[in-house]
Amino acid sequence: MRRFKDFSLVELMVVIAIIAILISMLMPSLGRAREKARIAICSSNSQQHGVAVASYAADHSGRYPEFTDGGRNASLWMGKTAEGNNKFPATEKPLNIYLGLTNDQDDAPFAQCISESSELNSYDDQGSSYHRNQKNLVVYYHSDETKADLGPIKMAMLVKPSLFLLSGERGGMVPFRNSNLMGQDKYYSHTKTGNTKFVYLYGDGHVRFTKITLDVLNSSAYMWDNQ
Repeated sequence: MRRFKDFSLVELMVVIAIIAILISMLMPSLGRAREKARIAICSSNSQQHGVAVASYAADHSGRYPEFTDGGRNASLWMGKTAEGNNKFPATEKPLNIYLGLTNDQDDAPFAQCISESSELNSYDDQGSSYHRNQKNLVVYYHSDETKADLGPIKMAMLVKPSLFLLSGERGGMVPFRNSNLMGQDKYYSHTKTGNTKFVYLYGDGHVRFTKITLDVLNSSAYMWDNQ
């Protein structure tokens, strides 16, 4: 049997080429496996959010959390103190205490999607990668020309809780406000542009990696409005 030093240069190059081909074949599979693990982490985060929402409701007559100050991260129920312009203190975000965050200086891994793009980076800029649904979660009273905000609705008031998108990764929530944003790469966490799947927490507490379409306001797969 020949020793390694007896291999010709051509033989060595062939071996190296075969190894390179095998690596190139394995890389996509490894990338998909890594992203599946990250999806699982995001799903676990959202499941924690669901438990926190239920715990908050149990302590507040069955109502959803307050929406914080409308001028400062009104879409955030949880997360760390933001490092961007909206430095909303972590201790004022209503779900944090139910998720074990009680200090404004602490990190909040339960509020971070690790697949979020560095360009979007809402975790550092706003304190959380996950935003709540802002549609029809407030009770209003109408009397002639007056309109008063009576606060968050009760969980029992959701019309179809199993279809209602309660919260989700930021990239999956912004299309409901502007469907044109679905064409921007920075809003995609676990998939590439065109494969519109995001992790969502639904009103009944279940979590699902859900595909949405450009027809975001008229799909039987999910509800953005509580009606």
